[in-house]
Amino acid sequence: MNKIDNIRIALVLIVAVFLFGCSNNGNKEQQTIDFGHYEYIGTIDNTKDTSFYRFNSTHFDSLILSYKYEEAASYLKCYFFKDINKQEIVQRKIQELLLKAEHLNIKHYNQNIQNTFWGCEFGCSREQVISRLKEQGFAVDKEYSTNNHILFNYPQSRFFSFGEMDWDFLKVSFKNDKFVRIIFEKVSKNQIDAINYYEDIVSVISSKYNISDDSIVDNSIIRMSSGFCPSVNGIRRVFIGCDRYYPYGSQDIWYRASLVYSEEKNVKKVSDEL
Repeated sequence: MNKIDNIRIALVLIVAVFLFGCSNNGNKEQQTIDFGHYEYIGTIDNTKDTSFYRFNSTHFDSLILSYKYEEAASYLKCYFFKDINKQEIVQRKIQELLLKAEHLNIKHYNQNIQNTFWGCEFGCSREQVISRLKEQGFAVDKEYSTNNHILFNYPQSRFFSFGEMDWDFLKVSFKNDKFVRIIFEKVSKNQIDAINYYEDIVSVISSKYNISDDSIVDNSIIRMSSGFCPSVNGIRRVFIGCDRYYPYGSQDIWYRASLVYSEEKNVKKVSDEL
């Protein structure tokens, strides 16, 4: 057998291997398509344009901002960085998202959290809030209020009632003249009393919503718990806290238990285009 015959046999084998490989690839359920920075790994629908499979980072970021970790993990599963060394990092990120989803779904997540207080709904104007709370007997404390943060007094008595509990202070916050946060506070000079009141609040709120203890990163905070639910444009939260603070003009430490409801809008991603 001469050299030319060997070359011919080699070419036949190469063609045979190529055809065999093509036929096997056609039977595979999963395929890989290279899109430059990302690769799609999964079932390919030949009826769709390949742009359908491109990774949408803006969509992924919106899922994270909305605390939809499980959905974000599922979305990320379909995409891997072209660099093989980064695939392990992406896999770890998927696992991290799934763990967050499990934690939130069990302990923090709620279908709904109230957004209306004495007829004041999140998103209504500053003037509407002041008017409606005035009808309930509250008055603006002008000395300690600003356009974005209002402290309300209840002149009729030292305490006012909300949720069948007594409170000392009512604070309301605004962003762009829209109602976004309401804070109920119970204060004490005794830390044990404040913690006990905090636990009473937690007991009441946990009978209504899914909440759990949060990690503490502030030395002034003693205890805190929270829960959340998705809203139309962002996240609605309920927060219970117990902290130490210095009252206005005082050098003595006081303690307070707080119940906070808020609605936060998703922050739009800044464009990276010049």
